[in-house]
Amino acid sequence: MLKKGIEVVKSNGINYLYKNGKKIKYKPWLGDLFSFLYDSIMANSVFPKKFEASIEKHTQFLKNEYSSIHNSEVLELATGSGHLSEILPYDNRYTTGIDISEGLLKIAYKKFNNAGFRNFELFLCSAEDLPFRDNFFDICVCNLSLNFFSQLETVIKEIKRVLNNKSLKILDVGCGTGRHAIELSKRGYLVTGIDLSEAQLKRAKEKAESNNLKIDFLKLDARNLPFDNEFDVAIMLCEGGFPRYKPSCLKEKRYKGPHKYKRVCRLPRKSWDTPIYPLELFPYPYKGRHI
Repeated sequence: MLKKGIEVVKSNGINYLYKNGKKIKYKPWLGDLFSFLYDSIMANSVFPKKFEASIEKHTQFLKNEYSSIHNSEVLELATGSGHLSEILPYDNRYTTGIDISEGLLKIAYKKFNNAGFRNFELFLCSAEDLPFRDNFFDICVCNLSLNFFSQLETVIKEIKRVLNNKSLKILDVGCGTGRHAIELSKRGYLVTGIDLSEAQLKRAKEKAESNNLKIDFLKLDARNLPFDNEFDVAIMLCEGGFPRYKPSCLKEKRYKGPHKYKRVCRLPRKSWDTPIYPLELFPYPYKGRHI
């Protein structure tokens, strides 16, 4: 996960960066002496009751927003005392937090550990010079901290560098029991699967739930999709059954070629170069095995 040439020494759950054999030091916002007051300062100053603000409501809002994040590599900038441990599902593949306050990271380590996180790492480093390799993380979060970065443009460039392109939204046409949609979702992609078979969609939903994955499986006709510019990629794997359908449908111009599926994709569009044929019901029930 680290760039080449990065020197790291891990001590008491925190990864420290070294340069030429010397530990890199940073100047925290409040100083490490006040780390134990951080949570109360945030609760009372950032969310003053005078204005009917509530850190509890804020936490619940983020829980709802983050509830669908599973099986992903997550990076948090300015981890602070580890508030993310109360919000993010702990079943993600890897959770990494960074901060320039050693005192806050020590508190964060206890919180993540107590919350059941097992694959997490904490780094004492700056968001302006992240030690991680390119395209490693699926998601980056930063909660109530962007205003503290003096070189925000540099931070944004670093975020773009370490994030991969798995935020792509994929439409799986003829998803069946979800074999491909589930595998793509496990790898961090946002997937929607469509099919006409209720039995296969039911099985797909069961498999997704058993893997703690949030995937939209919808009963839709591929000839009449309700989406417009919502997806980055449309895929149709194992499409051998499509030519079985009525040849008369193929005479209609709107059913020729992949442009039908380009309509549902955002630019830049990606699709197969082979023709995509219209979808109709099989003349006999599908009896393929559930994978």
